[in-house]
Amino acid sequence: MSDSWGGLKPNKKMYDCLLLALSKSNDSNSWVEAEFILSEMEKSFHRGDLADKPDARSYGAVMNCLCNSRDPNAAERVEDYLQKLKQLYEITGDESLRTNNMLYTTVMKSLAMRRSPAAADKAQALLEEMKMLEQQGANKAKPDIVTYTAYLKVLRMSNSPDRASRAAAAISDMQQRGWQLDGIALQELQAL
Repeated sequence: MSDSWGGLKPNKKMYDCLLLALSKSNDSNSWVEAEFILSEMEKSFHRGDLADKPDARSYGAVMNCLCNSRDPNAAERVEDYLQKLKQLYEITGDESLRTNNMLYTTVMKSLAMRRSPAAADKAQALLEEMKMLEQQGANKAKPDIVTYTAYLKVLRMSNSPDRASRAAAAISDMQQRGWQLDGIALQELQAL
């Protein structure tokens, strides 16, 4: 893919457009192509063929593809991408690699597919990490209503014995932030 396409040399924008299209497709196997494209972006950048490296948006599109897949290891792979981004940011300090609430929320959505009490623990740890980052001034990682809704879904799907108390704590947190529960959050709460 790093070779020219009919005289066009792929650039980051072209790669990102492909990744975005794959992340919005209904194809449950789009993650395979998305991971290939991301790998090609990384190789092209390291060879010097691509001026800009993959960023959080690039990785997020692959994470979305995995989240929408039927791959039994999707949740672990999504978590791995989040960890990779955190490590890359820590090493480079490059703001384009900084994690954000959409990436954390994607991980939570993938955790809901696990349907295990351990998923609830991981989702809660992610939520706490986001709150800590917010306190440190990383406003892009600040949890929002979509994050909390994903967290409620993880709780619902996890069958965790303490899911009701965790949900109550999440709702209390949401209310302290001045948020009203939207329709989707209310559905998740009622399903709990």
